Amino acid sequence: MQRIPATVGDWIAEVASARTEAPAIIGIDGRLLSYADLSDRLRLAGGALRDVGVRPGDPVMIATPDGPDTLVAILAASSVGAAFPVGAREQIDKYIGLLDEIDVKAILCADRLHDRLAGEAGRRNIPIAPIVADANQPVGSFRLDFQGPPARQGGPVRRATLADTAILIATSGTTARSKIVASSHASLFASIAHCAEWLALGEG
Repeated sequence: MQRIPATVGDWIAEVASARTEAPAIIGIDGRLLSYADLSDRLRLAGGALRDVGVRPGDPVMIATPDGPDTLVAILAASSVGAAFPVGAREQIDKYIGLLDEIDVKAILCADRLHDRLAGEAGRRNIPIAPIVADANQPVGSFRLDFQGPPARQGGPVRRATLADTAILIATSGTTARSKIVASSHASLFASIAHCAEWLALGEG
């Protein structure tokens, strides 16, 4: 029976060991990010999240616009905690409402939203870091410099399991209040496998 990695980050690390220079992400400007580089970025970003106390299943709000940086941030957050992508809205009250509903343990945000979210994060003792793309590096490259309160004391560091929550999705809420749907690592892998089969995707 084929072994299923515990997290997408683990799976990417396995692919990187076999296909080091194969492209994992291609930006609209043509810049590439190899599997090896992607694995390194997940390790670094994941380490930064662990350092501020994020543990498996802990929600990490990602308030950034769609793009390669957001994809890398989601993969990193889901590998050590639970990614909670919410887009880059201008209505800060929308974020505050979500923070009231979800026990967010860290916030990654677009640079233009940082100043407006930092105060709210500080009042709630939530570490926050802006994501600023580095145009001189491969696509999806950024560094996390957390600001605000000291790192909280997380529980003992352990590896995520297939049963842990990998991602939280806020439904659109067009007919009612937005709902939060949690998906485990096992469910995420099943969705990835289904999409790959439906699109007839293969290596390369």
